[in-house]
Amino acid sequence: MSKSVQANYEKALRLFLLTKYTPAATQCVKTLQQLPAESTPEFEGVRYSAYMLYLNIAATLITQGKTTHHTAQALSLSPSSVQSYEQFVHGVWQFLVSGYGVAGYVDPRLVLACLTMTLKLKVAPVGRQVAEQWYATLDDGTIEYLSSSPRENDNDVYADACLKAIETYATQILPAMNDYESALSFVQYNAILDDDRKEALQSQIQQLQADAQRERQAKLEQKKRAAEQQQRQRELEEKRRQEEKTRQLAQAEAKKQEEAEASRFANVSESSASSSNSSSSTSMMTPSTTPGGSSSSSSSSRNSGSTESKREVIHRAPRSMATSMDQNLEAVKSWLRQLYTTSTAASFTFLLVVFAFLGLMRGFRGRLSQPLKTILSKLWQTAQMGTKVTYL
Repeated sequence: MSKSVQANYEKALRLFLLTKYTPAATQCVKTLQQLPAESTPEFEGVRYSAYMLYLNIAATLITQGKTTHHTAQALSLSPSSVQSYEQFVHGVWQFLVSGYGVAGYVDPRLVLACLTMTLKLKVAPVGRQVAEQWYATLDDGTIEYLSSSPRENDNDVYADACLKAIETYATQILPAMNDYESALSFVQYNAILDDDRKEALQSQIQQLQADAQRERQAKLEQKKRAAEQQQRQRELEEKRRQEEKTRQLAQAEAKKQEEAEASRFANVSESSASSSNSSSSTSMMTPSTTPGGSSSSSSSSRNSGSTESKREVIHRAPRSMATSMDQNLEAVKSWLRQLYTTSTAASFTFLLVVFAFLGLMRGFRGRLSQPLKTILSKLWQTAQMGTKVTYL
């Protein structure tokens, strides 16, 4: 039977080396199922080798992302174990425990391999469960053997694996979960570790705690600086927005004022032009009476001085014009008397001249003065009388 188990193991190992991981997992599980339930020195070596190969196949499949329901079945795991790293590693550990019967009986080298897998996959809580379950189920004989000092054989791989598993749990698994107090307590009250090892492990844990504290403080400072930078950036953005808003408001106000000034200037120009036109019209027009019968007060006030002077000229003009008109009438009458004594041909010629003159003056009758009109009227009457006398 031992040869058959060894042959199956070697076959599974060859498949693993050929990167045929799923067939290798199937062959490895088949080999483990052939092992007897109770551990015997005859099968102890092949048992450890087969379980270590199983862990390597499982770790390779999960790190390469090749965990499917088919691979889970090949590894003799439940289908739900492929949903997360935590469930996968927990399923692998339970498979080891089921093979050894009790967690404390699992080879410490396999325990150390499981803890290393949890650290690589960053599932420290599962590693904590593995270590605590294994350490809690160690029998008294194993603890007494590990704690005996000095040991007969310092090259005991079993004892070294136990110590390394304990150190990994105290210095890596618990610190990964930021549980330094539990790590210090575990080391302080550990029955397997001697005083020198306890002191070394406690110093290492404290150093890890200080480093983690500094790193955490640095992250907080960095986060604080980033928040302050963001706050300053927001303030600058808000300030720029306010300045832009103020500038736009100022531009709008200036534009509004310019439009108001332009409108006011246009109104003033229009009013000035209207006033100038009305003033020109008023200066060209004579004072007139409104439909209501009253004269324009503004025109009267402007032309009051010129009206008085015109009145004086008008009062003086009739007297001088009347005297001149009487003198002209006497001269014309004397001249007409001379014409009456001449021949008829001369009278006829005179009448033609007078009629021609009157015809020419008819177009300018609107422009003749009153004295001239009077003279011409008398001349016309005299001419008519002369014609009648000549006819008789």
